[in-house]
Amino acid sequence: MQRTKRTLEGLRAKQDKTRLVHLHQNAQRLLRPLAVVNPYADRLTFLSDKTRTRRDHEKYLTLIDTIALLHQHQGPCARCSMLARPSSTWR
Repeated sequence: MQRTKRTLEGLRAKQDKTRLVHLHQNAQRLLRPLAVVNPYADRLTFLSDKTRTRRDHEKYLTLIDTIALLHQHQGPCARCSMLARPSSTWR
């Protein structure tokens, strides 16, 4: 890994990484800071028998919020909040 960074391949990888970081930052600038409402949150099930899974539940809900926020330009948004909706890809 350390030696690879000093090769031509390593230099190209670093440039690609920099380019991708700038691309993602520009994409994030297009997103509006909206509140996400998930009307299905009370119907979601998640195991809570272990401490680890209880911690992961918040991550799970945050992932759903993030997906809804990232899809804000794929449909009309009449209000100042995003509505998380089930999708055919959520299986």
